[in-house]
Amino acid sequence: MKLITLGTAAGNSSRTRANASNLIISEGKYYLIDAGEPVKALIFSRGIPYTDIGKVFISHCHEDHLGGMVGLMNCFIREHRKAPDSAMTVYLPEMTAEKPLLDFMTVFHRKIPEGKLVFEPVTVGKFYDDGNVAVSAYPTDHLEGAGPSYAFLIEHGEERLLITGDLRWGDFGDFPAAALDRPAVCLCEAVHCPFEVIVERVRGLPIRKLIFTHYKESLLGEDHDFFLEKTKDFPFPVQLAEDDEEFTLES
Repeated sequence: MKLITLGTAAGNSSRTRANASNLIISEGKYYLIDAGEPVKALIFSRGIPYTDIGKVFISHCHEDHLGGMVGLMNCFIREHRKAPDSAMTVYLPEMTAEKPLLDFMTVFHRKIPEGKLVFEPVTVGKFYDDGNVAVSAYPTDHLEGAGPSYAFLIEHGEERLLITGDLRWGDFGDFPAAALDRPAVCLCEAVHCPFEVIVERVRGLPIRKLIFTHYKESLLGEDHDFFLEKTKDFPFPVQLAEDDEEFTLES
């Protein structure tokens, strides 16, 4: 299983970082976790046909995680004739997002053939399993009661990847430690809590490798000395993800 951190910015994108989106590749199949801008361009730059993006999982309905979805849907529908058996399923944390997304397609005069674009709800626990990849959702409190948000555990055999999504401001008290009953690689956001608190919260967990994403350069300083100092004694590898960086996951 391979992870590609397409976009690693927190909040607004920057000159060097796009909004949150992560691509999982397993047995030749593609699974997209979040769809921040400009995800359609990032997928195109990798030479991946839009019709190959069959499953999309959205952690929460903030613009920097969902704002690129309309463009991706539009490109998918434009190209679906090249792959008549293709279909895209979008798993939403809030089904109230379905109508606005479809309304945009109407504004764009893009007719959606029946069965080509499907919306399903994210539900707590294992809610997706195609025999290749299984996805489980763990509720978080990033929206502080205003709406649901989720972390996702992606499993392929013994390979396990925990993507935290965005967590609660201030203390990371909703970090999905329950997903780490067995070792896993963890892709963790790093902007909604003091970095010192984050590193202490994850230090004792059974993490194979910790990859920080969804952060701002100002958080860590220009030369990352602060990051290196705080993580030098960790019992597992730690690094900062860059846009379009590839990670190979092993059991």
